Amino acid sequence: LNRKPANADSPMMLWEDVTVGNHRALLAAPFSKKTKHQASTYDFLKALETERFDNETARLLYVAATRSVKKLHLVAVVKRNQNNEIKSAAKSLLSLLWPSVEAQFLAATIINSESETMLRLQDFTPQLKRVKTPCLPDLLNQPAAKSAYISPDNNLNSASNTLLNIAADTGTLTHLYMEMIASGGLSAWPVSRIQACAPAMLHWFKQKGHALDNIETHVNTVINALSKTVTSADCAWLLANRTSCQSELSFTTLDAFGAPQEHRLDLTFIEDEAQKRWIIDYKLNFADDTVDLTLVDLDLLAQQHRPQLSRYAALFEQNGLPIQTAVFFLAHGKLVLL
Repeated sequence: LNRKPANADSPMMLWEDVTVGNHRALLAAPFSKKTKHQASTYDFLKALETERFDNETARLLYVAATRSVKKLHLVAVVKRNQNNEIKSAAKSLLSLLWPSVEAQFLAATIINSESETMLRLQDFTPQLKRVKTPCLPDLLNQPAAKSAYISPDNNLNSASNTLLNIAADTGTLTHLYMEMIASGGLSAWPVSRIQACAPAMLHWFKQKGHALDNIETHVNTVINALSKTVTSADCAWLLANRTSCQSELSFTTLDAFGAPQEHRLDLTFIEDEAQKRWIIDYKLNFADDTVDLTLVDLDLLAQQHRPQLSRYAALFEQNGLPIQTAVFFLAHGKLVLL
């Protein structure tokens, strides 16, 4: 608090808005040397500026002090002047408090810096605790987490990595849009808006490193699947306004061998009337998205994902609610219960 304030500047020109009668006028004055016997207009304006600065300094100290919640620590170092007096620096923050704290400074123990052995920074040795053998926690030493998010229809044994990657990215992009649709609500995502997102989808695939001639077909796949989804009755029921609804909910668990395993639930919510937890997994079947499959066909496809959904259901067994798992086929707008 005893830090000396910076020297005030003396600008070449000072001015002030003043009221003369019923009119506002501008009072201006150029810089002039201060004399002992006569005060100039410049000195008057300079005094006004000094008064404002002093008031602002007092406000600064007030605001800083009143921000404290439990305790306020005021720190200042005061040196004796040429007259061997202890006084605060003029116009410092401490000078504003000096009438209240002067007695405490006068009663404080004086430190003779010349006789004290000052600890230099280069002589300081921090108190460090060193481990005998640097190591990572056992959990972090495990191999990369296995993802339970990969579905059987994407786990293909294909000789073409390019086709496999773009198929996986197509599923990822569709899931990203489903998350946005669930967050914004079906009413905010008509088919026209989905179709207008085609340039953004093209750009997203380009950022993933796919060639332009391979992208357009997959963009159409995403648009057709989302369009079929948002116009279906099953999707309208799934994405109804529920406070318990959660999209892309992630969990990390440890398997029987202690290795971390990731789980990501596309959609889960608690049905209020039946007090039942629903766990929904979105699927995009590239081979059949242009064919109007029957419910029997979709049921056979859904059975492939029963083990995956059973793992998801096990995450909520301790909650005590009945659990209903289901697969929602995006390209057909159909919900199949498991």
